[in-house]
Amino acid sequence: MPREFVVRDAESEWQDTADGVWHKVLSVDERTGGFSMMTRMAPGAVFPSHRHQGAIHYYVVYGEVEVQGQPARTGDFGFEQAGAIHDSTITPIETVCFNHYFGALELLDEKGEVVSVIDWKWAKDQAEKAGRLPSVTVEPPPVATNAG
Repeated sequence: MPREFVVRDAESEWQDTADGVWHKVLSVDERTGGFSMMTRMAPGAVFPSHRHQGAIHYYVVYGEVEVQGQPARTGDFGFEQAGAIHDSTITPIETVCFNHYFGALELLDEKGEVVSVIDWKWAKDQAEKAGRLPSVTVEPPPVATNAG
């Protein structure tokens, strides 16, 4: 499989993540535990309380997302550090974001207990269900050898 690839938006369907939240897995790196995906949230959608085991980079393609009371709008880039705990993430209008996760995201209940985990294994499973694996799995670079 080539190490370079393109995931065609028109060739992939949105998959359910939570009520009013959908995703498209773009890449999975089993070596690092990182994964990338697009996330779409309906107007008024609330993504549940969660803890970041790894950092996340996100870019708002369009719409507005509110993280810990701070709005990020179309064209904004955001960073959330590993260990961060968020009460909820809210979208007042339809929103699409590109997200790269450097580790797992733990979904929490009202007591702060982990009820679900979104990690590279979850992302790989979602990509398989959508028929996009192995094209989204990042291959390790070839190992250079010293001949001589």
